[in-house]
Amino acid sequence: MEYVENLRNELQQQEYEEMLRDKERREEYKRQQDKEDLLRAKAYQEQVKRERILEEQRIEEEFKQQMMKKFAEDD
Repeated sequence: MEYVENLRNELQQQEYEEMLRDKERREEYKRQQDKEDLLRAKAYQEQVKRERILEEQRIEEEFKQQMMKKFAEDD
């Protein structure tokens, strides 16, 4: 009878340990996904910033060209 009780306890312990390992794997996966999401968001924000800077430079250059043309016409 004690043998069966010991087997049952051992099985419960193994099941509990497996549950903990599974939980740990899920948490690690979630951490990894969160990290990847943050890296993707950062890359996106950097791309948006680069595009904004390029657009501002284009507008500034266009404005300069218009002013130079206007000044040349005024002379």
